[in-house]
Amino acid sequence: MSVTIGGTYSGLNVSSIIQAIIAADSIPITNLQKTDTTLTNNSSDLGSLGSSLGNLSVQLQDLSSNTLFTSQIATASNTNVGSASVDSTAQPGTVSVNVTQLATATVLRGGSAGGAFADAKLTAPPAGNTAIGTVLNESAVAGQTFTINGKQITLADTDVLDDGNPSSTASVIGKINNSGAGVTASYNSATGAISLSSASPILLGSAADTSDFLQKAELFNNGTSTVTSTTGIGRIDPSVDLATAGLRTPLTAGTFTINGISINYASGDSLTTLIGNINSSKAGVNAVYDSYEDQIVLSSTQRGPQNITVADGTGNIASALRLTSSDSQLQAGIPTLFTVNGSSTVRQSESNVIDSSALGVPGVTFTATGTGSTQVTVSPDVTTIANAINAFIDQYNSTQGVISSYTSVDTADTTKNGSLATDTNLTFLAPQLRQITSGSISNTATIRMLSDLGINTNANDNTLTHVDTTKLQAALTNNLSDVEALFNDPTKGLTTTVQNVISTYNDSLNGVIVNEQNQIKQQVRYNTDQITRMQEQITAEQTRLQQEFAALDSAYGTSQGISSILNGSSSSTSSPSTSSSSTSGAGTASTS
Repeated sequence: MSVTIGGTYSGLNVSSIIQAIIAADSIPITNLQKTDTTLTNNSSDLGSLGSSLGNLSVQLQDLSSNTLFTSQIATASNTNVGSASVDSTAQPGTVSVNVTQLATATVLRGGSAGGAFADAKLTAPPAGNTAIGTVLNESAVAGQTFTINGKQITLADTDVLDDGNPSSTASVIGKINNSGAGVTASYNSATGAISLSSASPILLGSAADTSDFLQKAELFNNGTSTVTSTTGIGRIDPSVDLATAGLRTPLTAGTFTINGISINYASGDSLTTLIGNINSSKAGVNAVYDSYEDQIVLSSTQRGPQNITVADGTGNIASALRLTSSDSQLQAGIPTLFTVNGSSTVRQSESNVIDSSALGVPGVTFTATGTGSTQVTVSPDVTTIANAINAFIDQYNSTQGVISSYTSVDTADTTKNGSLATDTNLTFLAPQLRQITSGSISNTATIRMLSDLGINTNANDNTLTHVDTTKLQAALTNNLSDVEALFNDPTKGLTTTVQNVISTYNDSLNGVIVNEQNQIKQQVRYNTDQITRMQEQITAEQTRLQQEFAALDSAYGTSQGISSILNGSSSSTSSPSTSSSSTSGAGTASTS
């Protein structure tokens, strides 16, 4: 039986044969790759464990802070009167504070009646022949209604405010007078005020009204027979160029000063822009536009009696906004007045924040928010200390949980073991921490171990029970120095002993974790080099096998051809030779 090797003649799957050989030779590479995956995962788990230990170390550092156990807190018995704060110089004690007056800011209102104009407004009142839509700052008012004494007045787009004819049907004043409401309306173009008078109390408005005319005209019910606009019609539009916003005084761009600080007004600036420039300056004031009064109001950022000065510079914006001294209203702030510990001496603070020098208590600052009496008590900040202790316990339990998840051993099913269960270097980590936190730590008479703070060892695992808040608060209130010694004694304190254990495992230079991670890196590098060499060998082997099989295939093909030739020669038969014999006659018998 003839057999062909290369596949061309033999029909064998040479590629599959080579692949099977290469796959068998690649098993060691696969095993090394699986080992590297395990090692890399172990290194990652070690890193996670290190991070958890690091978090525990941070909590220990918080507990060992120089200021934690010496920090004070100030508590006010009447928080409606104010609150207190302390610095590091404060000492425990109590002080009574009686606030009789709160400080206020100085306020400067732009515009005053009797100044440059008869009223305090920035904008000129609209003329009587102004379209009502313009007065109300609305593009269309047709069909809008308002009600006086039950009579509905309907507006039209062609209506003006007051055309001078009390009986006109083309002005709002005329329509009111002819509405049958029994009132007489008039408009004062010098002040922008509308006045209504009647023989009986005037009732304004209805739930069915669709126009805000009464609101914008500042006509409000007062139970009498006479109603007049409070400040009159006419308001500035803060969003448009001040030069076209309707100010009574034409503007000149340039500078002006507030408290000596120069502020610029540029052509095209709106009132909103100008107010933003004032508030972002160092003038020490906050500016707002009071749209009801149509005034600019400046308030000092500091409370107490002081002045606000405004003057024109290269422009006239201060005058146009009616903020100069001759045309404004200044209301100086007042100081905070208070007494301490029942003294008859009235003390004064320029602001509502009473510093320690004014209070007369070192390290204590009182912020008044109302008038009345309160007791301010300075005591250790046990709440912050308790929070730090609770944070340590929470992180300790979390860290023990991480240790357990990585090092746990399941004797019934080893596939459920933690990823680091065979790491003997970690065997004693959890027990070490448990031993330190469960035993006697301090030699003080009252606070010797964590259980004296209401923190006990958990019987089921290596964690600690949650803190007994009542017991901890009592220990912090009555034995603060002993609690501090429990944690911060330089030789036996928990912050020292637990930190020492953490350092053994988590030291960045020579800790157990970093050493193991370095060993894993070296092993992975070595395995990677081995894999590279083996892959090169297998690649060479694959090439050699392909060449050898190809050569065998070629040789076998040649041999098959020769065999065919030989077999054909031996099997072919020659045709037998045929010779013709001449038959000679014996002669003719002759008769003589």
